Amino acid sequence: RLSLSTQQNILQPIDLMLRYHRASGKRPSHGELQANALDVGPLIALADHLPFEAGLRKEFETYSPRGSFYDVALKWSGEWPRPEQYALKARFLNLGLNPVGRLPGLAGVSGSIDGSERGGTLLLSTQNTVVELPRIFHDQLGFDALTAQAAWQRTGDEYEIRLNDITFANRDLVGTMSGVYQTTADGYGVIDLNAHATRANVRSIGNYLPMRIGERGRQWITTAFHGGSSNDVKLRLKGNLKDFPFPESKGGIFQVNAHVVDGVLDYATGWPGIDNIEGDLTFRGRRMDVLIREGSISGAKLARVRAEISDLTNPDRLLTVIGEAEGQTSEFLSFIEHSPVLESIDHFTERVRADGRGKLTLKLNIPLANAKNTKVAGDFQLMSNRLESEEMFFPLEQVNGHVEFTEAGVRVPAATMTILGGPATLSGNTQREGMLRFNLAGRANMDNFRRSTALPLMQALRGSTDWKASITVRKRVVDMVFESALQGIVSDLPSPLAKTAAENMPFKLDRIVTGPQQERIVIALGNVVSAQLLRRKDGTESTVERGTVTLGGTAAEPERKGLWVNGGLKSLDLDQWLLVLKSASGDGARAQLAGLDVKFGTLDLFGRRFNDLAINGSLQAGVWQTTLAGRELAGEMSWRSQGKGKVTARMKNLSIPAATPDRPPVVAEKDQPLELPALDIKADNFQVRQSSMGKLELTAVPDGRDWKLERLHIMSPEATLNIEGVWQGWLTQPRTMVNVRLDVNDIGKFLVRLGQSEGVRRGTAKLEGPLSWAGNPSELDYATLSGNFVLEANKGQFVKLDPGIGKLLGVMSLQSLPRRLSLDFRDIFSEGLAFDEIVGTVKVNRGIANTENFRIQGPAVRIQMSGDVDLAKETQKLRVKVYPSMSDSLSVAGALIGGPIAGIATFVAQKLLKDPIDKIAAYEYNITGSWADPQVAKIELPQATTAIRPGSERSD
Repeated sequence: RLSLSTQQNILQPIDLMLRYHRASGKRPSHGELQANALDVGPLIALADHLPFEAGLRKEFETYSPRGSFYDVALKWSGEWPRPEQYALKARFLNLGLNPVGRLPGLAGVSGSIDGSERGGTLLLSTQNTVVELPRIFHDQLGFDALTAQAAWQRTGDEYEIRLNDITFANRDLVGTMSGVYQTTADGYGVIDLNAHATRANVRSIGNYLPMRIGERGRQWITTAFHGGSSNDVKLRLKGNLKDFPFPESKGGIFQVNAHVVDGVLDYATGWPGIDNIEGDLTFRGRRMDVLIREGSISGAKLARVRAEISDLTNPDRLLTVIGEAEGQTSEFLSFIEHSPVLESIDHFTERVRADGRGKLTLKLNIPLANAKNTKVAGDFQLMSNRLESEEMFFPLEQVNGHVEFTEAGVRVPAATMTILGGPATLSGNTQREGMLRFNLAGRANMDNFRRSTALPLMQALRGSTDWKASITVRKRVVDMVFESALQGIVSDLPSPLAKTAAENMPFKLDRIVTGPQQERIVIALGNVVSAQLLRRKDGTESTVERGTVTLGGTAAEPERKGLWVNGGLKSLDLDQWLLVLKSASGDGARAQLAGLDVKFGTLDLFGRRFNDLAINGSLQAGVWQTTLAGRELAGEMSWRSQGKGKVTARMKNLSIPAATPDRPPVVAEKDQPLELPALDIKADNFQVRQSSMGKLELTAVPDGRDWKLERLHIMSPEATLNIEGVWQGWLTQPRTMVNVRLDVNDIGKFLVRLGQSEGVRRGTAKLEGPLSWAGNPSELDYATLSGNFVLEANKGQFVKLDPGIGKLLGVMSLQSLPRRLSLDFRDIFSEGLAFDEIVGTVKVNRGIANTENFRIQGPAVRIQMSGDVDLAKETQKLRVKVYPSMSDSLSVAGALIGGPIAGIATFVAQKLLKDPIDKIAAYEYNITGSWADPQVAKIELPQATTAIRPGSERSD
């Protein structure tokens, strides 16, 4: 009998044991050990130095016991270490053992034991405990807290262990457990166990499943459940553990039921996970079932979804997922894009945008050993959806129908929809070699479509027409062909795309997506225009990298970079097209125009018509070079884009036609930013409204939205015109504000050059002053003309002309007087008024010209004018004084006829009295009415009351 009072006395009993063995040479057949405290670790460390059998030392090494015992009382009889009888009572702290055979491994176990060879009890109350059951669980089980009451009873060689009031808690589980375990000779034993967890982390559920489930099955469960929790987990385990997990034929029970909230299930690699799960997780025998009452997949709401594995122990285990979901179609498109289905439909849905709801029915059979062999059977129902795709130039409205799909392909039996404002149908399926083909047909109704689209071009179309289209997808290349004769459509688009309902204008559009960001577009519209475009997308922007547009023919495949336009048309109203294209700005792709080679019978531009015009141009080293050849335009023009740009033109012929009647020019919006280029224009022959003005030199620089005219010089043999000033608002509200100087060498020839009949013979003239008017410099608008000018003319003669021609000439010549008066002025006016000098200052305010001192001096008459002339309405309100002149030659001639004395007297009197005869013979008139029908009224002057004295003049 050995007694240890303290741990420090451990060497003394060991020494006594050694002496006892040496003296007797026998093993003790019974013994007793009592210790207040015993640390097992140091004792095991000295085992090699103690008189223990080799087998016992081996068991010490295998079990590797550790921890401390207190209040130990051990008695035994029979040879150690397997005595026939024993009695043990002790407390222990942080007890640990390696797992050996059926015995679990322990670490950090504290409690007490009271037992014998017939049975006993075990009480545990410990923290941070680890239990290791390598034959049952893959990983160690750690518990932050563990309490247990266990009792065992031995019958023969077997034991019955009763587990009572076991409670456990760790970061994954909190719960209780109770049950009975009976050992058996086969080494597995029989169990009857119940457990209930009030808190469980679903993500860790795989750690608590026995390895008999199968490694792959356990791994799938470990990786599939990414989240979720449960406050109600129940375990029922009953039967012979050699038959675990108890197929139906074995009669045992293995069942785990867990109600899961906020679950996340990643059921298969490559498939979108299921989120926000509220449902039940059940293990029953070899079977696993997941019933999802609520959840979402790619945002779509799930309903009645079930996932099951019928046999977790089967190496070829199969996961089956069956369920329904309802939600926004865009969410299901997201599901497809993140699943293997995307490959089976050749990524067709990647560029589809949807607005509306749908319902999905899906069944997946996923071999867990090889998920690539997954079988898919699905049906997606579209309910009043709106679909848009880059492969289709128009949206699909009110789409209703079913899309059936498997892992091998897609089938659309018949879907109805609205396209281009009218009814349409769609059908299609996957064909050989994985190609997808869809056929569409319908009747477009432009009146309905205009109300649902903002496309400006569509606003110009009315009526209905039949159409058909096909979409094929092969190796991620999407080809769409759209065809229609357009019969029944009325087009109000500008020429040459205007048409009546009865006319056919075959339209074909072929679009091929050649890569992730590339596509080829081929367009043909009757014999009017065709195009082939290679377009690249960069985000929301698209650019035509290469393109050919042919007018009046078939476009060839583009070979050069940029957009090239060729061909010709009888007529093109470019003004109207600029308006249409301006309203459609931003709807199409950006394109760099690289070259032009076009011909037009007539081209309407800026409100004017150009005839038989050929344009050939290209972009060369950043400079646009153009050759123009036509009735109005002939020469070369270049455009440099540096800075604000510069237009340089060297023209043989530059003619500005008259404005096209009833066709206003294109007008830019006031708030539209407009970058004007500098101008450097020279023309050998400059014409305005078919009148040849001579040579033109124009230089202008931009000043905001205006042009500053640095030099506008027009020179002809008859005249020279110089203008400097500002040309405001070219395309918004044009206005000209300039200083004008006109020098005329021959008035008559100059008027003929302007297209007037010969209104004046000979004569020189000069006109100078500041003027402004609404319009461009080439368009003098009399209604808005304002300013003032000085007119001076010399040595000419007015000829007979019709009133209204030449504007002021009819007024200035006073040729209407002989027709309205009985006075005989025919010798002065009717055949043309000759003048030595014309001088006058004129002020103009909004087309009303006013003068107070307009004078005409001729050999036979002197005229003074004052009053107003309406240049736009061609009316007048003038007061005219006419002084028949007795010139020197006339007086001498009168002397020869009437007698020398009378003639000389008259001559001397006129000179001494400063032409009193002219004063006496003066006549005054009011001239009103139109230039074509003037109203002339003579003003009667009062008789003189005094004699005329030398040096005095009667008042006029």
